[in-house]
Amino acid sequence: MNILMDIHAPSELLLYEALALALTLASFDHRVQLLLNPTTYGQLLAKNTRVSGMIESLPLYDLPTVWLQDSVQTGWLFGMLEPTLAERFMFVPENVDYTKFEQVLSL
Repeated sequence: MNILMDIHAPSELLLYEALALALTLASFDHRVQLLLNPTTYGQLLAKNTRVSGMIESLPLYDLPTVWLQDSVQTGWLFGMLEPTLAERFMFVPENVDYTKFEQVLSL
């Protein structure tokens, strides 16, 4: 199943739970695409947290690069993140076919 997880989690705990759900779904052979909104960017800047560790482990679950919603803060975020973490993110592609996702979860 192709799943898009649109994450608006304003706290570390909610972001952690959303990422844990994504990793769980991926471990059961679901294709999960993560989309992070600007409300989550503050948690991404903290170093050596559970959230940053989960983001760095996404390739182990064969999860694609995380999409970041384009906003004023997104360019700034790329400059502030450590390079190993920043390579796990990209802007949302312009021509996304949202119909390919069988389920959209907004968290």
